[in-house]
Amino acid sequence: RFFGRTDLFCLNISLFIIILIIGTIEQKNIGIQAAQDKFFSSSYILLLDIIPFPGGALLLFLIFLGLLIKLIEDNITLNKLSNFFIHLSIIFFIIGSFFILNLSSEGTMIIKENEKINYFINKNNYNLEIINNDTIYKFEIIKNNKIIKNNLIIPELNLSIKIKKFYK
Repeated sequence: RFFGRTDLFCLNISLFIIILIIGTIEQKNIGIQAAQDKFFSSSYILLLDIIPFPGGALLLFLIFLGLLIKLIEDNITLNKLSNFFIHLSIIFFIIGSFFILNLSSEGTMIIKENEKINYFINKNNYNLEIINNDTIYKFEIIKNNKIIKNNLIIPELNLSIKIKKFYK
């Protein structure tokens, strides 16, 4: 019953709106994907790198829990039928978001005009390709958002590449 309280639900919604505003503003500085991971997909964040604050995933879970408890506790009458369906639709929306967050594979497809491709760029793994005439040199440099090769030496091209920092 504690999680089904209306005042707690309003607090969770208010905190989620704050996270939404901060995350949207931060997209300018750290990029869309990094902001999504930091603010919306995490269970907590550190404001100003000091103050712990609930993240989007935790707040959505608490909102889901409150709606589910309220849905179970309330007696369904003809007058409350619209309220019941609104709560139920929001619950399904949050369940769908959970499945997308945990089961999907996100990335980017860059399709030029009049071209067809059958691949996408994974958001966590990055390769470096150097094409010299018809020879392609491929290097996996980032796996699961961690640099795995920061010094690349390509003797055939007399080329040395050092990755100093990775920005998502």
